[in-house]
Amino acid sequence: MNSFTLDDEWGMEGFNVTSGLEMGNKRLAGMRPNAPFKLHTDWITKVAYLSHSGCIVTSSMDSSLRMVDLERKKLKWAIEEHVKGVYSFEFCRSLNIIASCGVERQVRESDRDRRSLAA
Repeated sequence: MNSFTLDDEWGMEGFNVTSGLEMGNKRLAGMRPNAPFKLHTDWITKVAYLSHSGCIVTSSMDSSLRMVDLERKKLKWAIEEHVKGVYSFEFCRSLNIIASCGVERQVRESDRDRRSLAA
């Protein structure tokens, strides 16, 4: 996964840019790449940002769901209950439940402690 730090001048037009991310013949003001880290071993199928926790949740064809704390750049948890790839998921903040579906055509629900609730 690649992440970027955005400074105050990010996206400013006409700004004389001396630093920033270089893409082709353009330099993007106020954007700096962070060190990449690997979350999955196969294609990522969905990414969701959870603004209340500053985390992202990803699903993948490697049959896992992962939550990463973006500030600390650490894996908070991983769910590996699917036998095959995971197509999608939804997170319910009020219940702290994640529902996910995958190749095996089952919906799985897990609570915040990563316990399977149903299959």
